[in-house]
Amino acid sequence: MALCFIIPSARGAEYIQSENTAPRSIEELETPVDAALEKEKKKVRDILLDKTKDRLQEQPAWLRDATLDYNLRSYFYDRANRDDSINEALTLGGEIAFRTGQFAGIAQLGFSYYLSYGLYAPEDRDGTGLLGPGQENLSVLGQAYLQLGDLDRFGVRLYRQTLNLPYVNKRDGLMIPYTFENYVMGRRGTGRDFLIGHATRVKKRDEEAFIPMSEAAGAAGTGEGVSIAGLKLEFGEDTKFGLFNFYGWDTFNTAYVEANWVDPIIRRYGLKASVQYTDQRSVGEELVGDFRTNQLGLLLAGSRGGLVLKLAYVQTGKGDEIRSPWGGIPSFNSVILEDFDRAGEKSVRASLSWSGERRDWTAWSGFLNVVTGWDAIDAATGAALPDVTEYDLTVDYKPRMGPARDLWLRLRGAYADFEDGTDRWNVRVIFNYPLHLL
Repeated sequence: MALCFIIPSARGAEYIQSENTAPRSIEELETPVDAALEKEKKKVRDILLDKTKDRLQEQPAWLRDATLDYNLRSYFYDRANRDDSINEALTLGGEIAFRTGQFAGIAQLGFSYYLSYGLYAPEDRDGTGLLGPGQENLSVLGQAYLQLGDLDRFGVRLYRQTLNLPYVNKRDGLMIPYTFENYVMGRRGTGRDFLIGHATRVKKRDEEAFIPMSEAAGAAGTGEGVSIAGLKLEFGEDTKFGLFNFYGWDTFNTAYVEANWVDPIIRRYGLKASVQYTDQRSVGEELVGDFRTNQLGLLLAGSRGGLVLKLAYVQTGKGDEIRSPWGGIPSFNSVILEDFDRAGEKSVRASLSWSGERRDWTAWSGFLNVVTGWDAIDAATGAALPDVTEYDLTVDYKPRMGPARDLWLRLRGAYADFEDGTDRWNVRVIFNYPLHLL
């Protein structure tokens, strides 16, 4: 018996690159708009309880087509901060995901229960994000949704779920992702895609409780949500355009625009160019302060023989730093430790990724990032902040075939060197192994 399940593809910004291996070409290099409203990519895989699955073939569709997965995950995290404090933990857990088939051909239920248990978690080294405050274990029903229709054509999804949009996303680089109490309608993967919705609450990755979106943004004791609207258009195979707006009621509004162009002719020496722009400003009662800022980013990428080179420039307005309390920032220069989004900051990035093309090396891939930022200021005082350069290295082992084809072992290291003589470093070891039960 076989099962179709989602295969992650390579991405660009850190909040999505953190959960995907390196691209083999610029055609696989995806930016935040490429990833948003993307159709699920599926591949046939063997399941463990194949006899049970066979016995379900005579049952109603909601049971016959049901899937049950345990996505096993173990994570070691060790970080030294600029004040010489240490954050460290080793955890074991993952996601138990159950999704029914369709009821009456139109309705479907989905559930995901997340767990993170500390195998080694010193209380004086709290703050990894893998566990709760005080290195407490985590377990939470992060997803529980009703889906009506087919999102690949047109559908509605209600209540607890994940999102993968610029600024409102899973930020799934640790043990447990951000999930939202959210109500959306739209379609994806058609070339003329859109999404309209409203998120009331968010569960951060180191918490079990869902809290109002405004409270997550810094307005304690409030209960406001975020209204979401997005549009993604594809013009042939070469050009994509995306526009997203996130209106945080009585907090702040974020508008994000991105355009991508890929050269389809010279495949061997492929080129991709992208531009992104963010406008962010306080609205309504301004519960998190009166501010206005923006960010502009430019990206140029080329590939050959499994190697992909990326060059990027990003500049943030002097009004304030970019705020992203509901997920990872989509900036082209967001990397493991630093987002390079401080007020007034300018930054450049050079990245080289590789993906094994030869038969003996197809399981291996990785990427190297170097990003430097300068001219950052404290938005409140105007005082200069230290320049910083970050160096990142990621190495992945993920077989594409054979008995270990679902295994994924990842090693990550990052070092951020600040001009004032301080520094930060981070080492991560991540083990993933999905078990497809039904």
